[in-house]
Amino acid sequence: EEGSMRCDANVSVNLAGAGLGTKVEIKNLNSSRFVRLGLDHEIARQTAILEKGGSVKAETRLWNENRDQTESMREKGAANDYRFFPEPDIPPFEPDAAFLAELEASMVELPYDREKRLSAEYGLSRWQVSSICEEKLFADFFEESVSAQNRLGIAKSTAGERSFVWMSGEIRRLLNQKGLGAESVYSLGLRPEQLASIIAMTLEGRASSKAARLVFDACLAGEGEPEAILKERGWGIITDPAAISDAVEKAFKSEALALADVLGAMLRGDAAKTKALSAYLVGKAIAASGGRADPKLVKEEVQRCIEERSGK
Repeated sequence: EEGSMRCDANVSVNLAGAGLGTKVEIKNLNSSRFVRLGLDHEIARQTAILEKGGSVKAETRLWNENRDQTESMREKGAANDYRFFPEPDIPPFEPDAAFLAELEASMVELPYDREKRLSAEYGLSRWQVSSICEEKLFADFFEESVSAQNRLGIAKSTAGERSFVWMSGEIRRLLNQKGLGAESVYSLGLRPEQLASIIAMTLEGRASSKAARLVFDACLAGEGEPEAILKERGWGIITDPAAISDAVEKAFKSEALALADVLGAMLRGDAAKTKALSAYLVGKAIAASGGRADPKLVKEEVQRCIEERSGK
């Protein structure tokens, strides 16, 4: 009726070989986030008590959201105070070793185990892997993208980091815009292999970050595969020496005053102004190429042309 939530969470910590721990109940948690925070806090609190040789009291505690901690509410009574009694329609069940082994073999990788594995394999932080493993399908998409990059010759650590950047940025943004959760990542219309291809073209210097986003949007619209889109639309980075030289000459003609200033600064030995004006001309040359010229090659060509004009 109210759309509100009330949840009681129970947790106990036990030392290895010491049997079951003492259960503590956290009462009336009103969000899934507080359930998680409350359990995390209780696990840490109980662990600290046991490691100091103390004992945990059986009690009911409340979550103080202002202090991010649990606080004692009341101690629990003995079992008979709760009127526990056997369920007559459910017979006792004692699992044997074979049953437990069968269950173990059928279990999927649990989120916490997956987080530890992804952190170890890709060098990601705890926060990063926690974000990735928020939903199984989101983590599946991430790993498929990384595997596809590995097949393209990209190292695991680099592939993991770049996949995280795209998935926590552009893909999360799209999911939020559509009002979808992380589990709906496959419904966006982008395959993990396509994301891997987009990442590869930026790492290999064949597409700028701007061009990569354009390719990304085109893939989402179902307009083809990343490599074909990059080639057909002419969005790739320009590395042709003649084309770069042409862009630099255009910049020099449109920025004749800046060119004269940088030549004068070089003659005066004003290194700071020479550097600043050269960077300005590099930017103008890249703009003259439609933003597609390789910045490193443009910088080298601008430097060569300036030195040539200055007589050095």
